[in-house]
Amino acid sequence: MSTTFDPFDLEIIGEHLTAVADEMFVTTTRTAQSAMIYEVLDFSVGITDSDGRLVDQGNGLTILLRIFGERVRGALAQFPADTLVDGDIIMTNDPYGPGGSHLNDMTLVMPVFVDGQIVAFTCNQAHWADVGGKDPGSVFGRRRRHLPRRATGAVREDLQSRHTR
Repeated sequence: MSTTFDPFDLEIIGEHLTAVADEMFVTTTRTAQSAMIYEVLDFSVGITDSDGRLVDQGNGLTILLRIFGERVRGALAQFPADTLVDGDIIMTNDPYGPGGSHLNDMTLVMPVFVDGQIVAFTCNQAHWADVGGKDPGSVFGRRRRHLPRRATGAVREDLQSRHTR
């Protein structure tokens, strides 16, 4: 089955997706608390389709873009699409999981819904300077390996209690 698209519509949609990805980049730099993100720009943002194929990306480290598809597919293996709801965010820094790099690279994956169906995922991978090592910026000792976890609009005590006293 072949589908044809109007080239003008395709270009307009593509430019809108680029604008969304660029806004994701600007928002991340403006709201980041870490100089690794707002000064060094050690992060990347992107949009994938519902199967995890990269559709568009913002500025940032292009080498990090390779992981978005793998991270989305890994998240869907852990949390099937029919269990996700609007507002869910899946986070992971698992270096051994799909698309993993190292502990300091935290990935956030958020589904985008239209009429109750997932049509895309927005992704952000950023270098977090501190992931729980003995000294700020270190990964030795009590570093945290975050397997894919889902956070919803409500406060999750099981997530929060691990990181607070």
